[in-house]
Amino acid sequence: MQATKLALEAICALAAIVAAILWFASSRVPTPTEFPIEVYADGGGKSEALRKLGIAVAKQSRLSKWAAIFAAIAALLQAGIAIIDLICGP
Repeated sequence: MQATKLALEAICALAAIVAAILWFASSRVPTPTEFPIEVYADGGGKSEALRKLGIAVAKQSRLSKWAAIFAAIAALLQAGIAIIDLICGP
């Protein structure tokens, strides 16, 4: 049982590290800070900066989703370790 607990602890730590790296990567995605908009006579318009913002937000969301998944894995593994400790002792 001790080997199982040690393996769970190692996987838990690894999942937490992966989550931290992914959230850090998400925070480093560059986003525009100004949003000039071209407006046309027909009422239409476009903004390359807003298009880039949309792409950046989508990338941040994907990274954050995976970070949350790895954080959840770490939390579930930690709960498993706590249960093992309750049943078998530390």
